[in-house]
Amino acid sequence: MRGSLMADAEAVIAEKTITKRIKNLIEEYRNIDETTRLMDRLDLLKKMNALRGVVEEWAECLAFRNSAKFFKPSNHGGNVTRKTMMKRKTKKKSNKKKRKAGQSFKR
Repeated sequence: MRGSLMADAEAVIAEKTITKRIKNLIEEYRNIDETTRLMDRLDLLKKMNALRGVVEEWAECLAFRNSAKFFKPSNHGGNVTRKTMMKRKTKKKSNKKKRKAGQSFKR
């Protein structure tokens, strides 16, 4: 449990640093005008490519973490089929009818 909390904290920190780096690069890109030297542009492109690699890696990490959480038995409620959807609809309707009739609402 504690390990997963640490992983979550690390993911949040990584997210903050990556978003900060993206904002800085966007700001740098906006400040570039036609008179800027070609070397500066190339340098910025290299930075952006490096950051893209970091972001892709981070996205893969997040996708893996989310999928691992999804397959925990506590969160996995099974497939939602047409039958279960129909059951949910009828439950909701019957609850509404009970409320309208003024009966005590129990779950």
